[in-house]
Amino acid sequence: RIELKWRFVQRPLDLPARPEGAYIRITVGGRDVPTYVVRRSPNGNWGFILESCWGVYASFDLAPRGSVTSPMTSRRRLRRTRNGTRWVNVDDSDSEEPDEDG
Repeated sequence: RIELKWRFVQRPLDLPARPEGAYIRITVGGRDVPTYVVRRSPNGNWGFILESCWGVYASFDLAPRGSVTSPMTSRRRLRRTRNGTRWVNVDDSDSEEPDEDG
């Protein structure tokens, strides 16, 4: 049996400071894994998303990769930036122009 523990962190070494509850650090078998960023669902369903460099987890069902189920899911993508990640419109995803998030 592998022991799993988690805790909130406010300032991971590789991410900008955010309010308490915005980051979770998980320890698996006594070893820390990459920090998870906690975000609310962009779909307005009050769900949450845990995202790290190792994966994306959600408290709600995600559409299968490549499927188009609604205009909202077909137009938004998760994009990695210097300051973490952000949701972008597909039309904007190829732009290299910095925005207010960096």
